[in-house]
Amino acid sequence: MNKSQIIDLYSYNDWANKKLLISVSHLELWKQMLHVTNHSTFHRGQTVTMLRQLKKIPPSLDLFYYYLGER
Repeated sequence: MNKSQIIDLYSYNDWANKKLLISVSHLELWKQMLHVTNHSTFHRGQTVTMLRQLKKIPPSLDLFYYYLGER
């Protein structure tokens, strides 16, 4: 991937359901990839919170440790 592809604008469709398109946004690819990373971090935090509320000890949800555990 070259620099021009990273800074090009890509479309993002926001759907309320499978039939109703709410809006179409355009963001640079690097911003969309940063959003994906940030969003997954948010959900990992939610998972840890839910497990702790159930009085469980959450495992490490870091991808690095996941890869190490697969060896």
